[in-house]
Amino acid sequence: MTGITSSVVTAADLQSTSTDAQTLNGTSGNNMLIGGAGDDTFNGGVGSDELLGWGGDDTFNIASKSGSWTDTINGGSGTNVLNISYVANGLSDFTTRSIPASEGSTMSFVDANGGTINFNNILSWTGEMKWDGYVTANSKTYRFVSDLRHDYSPFSGAYGSVYAFVYESPANTVEVVLPDSGKWLPQYRMGGYKDFAFDGQETFTIYGGAGNEAIFGGYKADTIIGGAGNDYICA
Repeated sequence: MTGITSSVVTAADLQSTSTDAQTLNGTSGNNMLIGGAGDDTFNGGVGSDELLGWGGDDTFNIASKSGSWTDTINGGSGTNVLNISYVANGLSDFTTRSIPASEGSTMSFVDANGGTINFNNILSWTGEMKWDGYVTANSKTYRFVSDLRHDYSPFSGAYGSVYAFVYESPANTVEVVLPDSGKWLPQYRMGGYKDFAFDGQETFTIYGGAGNEAIFGGYKADTIIGGAGNDYICA
């Protein structure tokens, strides 16, 4: 640019106005990838990357990671998806899972090697129901549950609402991964809530986070891993 004495240029000035679907690939270094108005796919690579989705329904793929690194992801508007494929088991591989209670805040996953994913505008804030959306890790699609409408639990007054990532595989086998200071009370009976219809026939594997969680088992032989922090566990 010439003939300009001063200017403030931000990433927003570099975004594409194209509505075509784009695929943006990073390198082995640290990249900034900026999407446009279409449904874009982001493949950041092995370094510490900044991925900005802007418009459209975007997909962010986090793969081929090792050691300590930090990815920062802003999905922008639209319905966006975060796919994490470098973990061996799923969201339970992260030692820290920070999901704030306020709208617009940044969420974080940190693995055992210090690899960090900071993300925003992936899960959507839906008012009374709080966060809503999906995160995929190791081909498991977790639905984030932050409240329940079908409340039959005798424990709700003491421990509050469910706050967890939930993956249901066939044959009533359910994996529950709690964010730090999350809660899981399957006695709530999630009848028809967020695609779940738990009726007491499920077997749960429940992973606590780094905070202080309240974890209640179900009616079957469950597996409960409390994790760090001072947890309240009722099996």
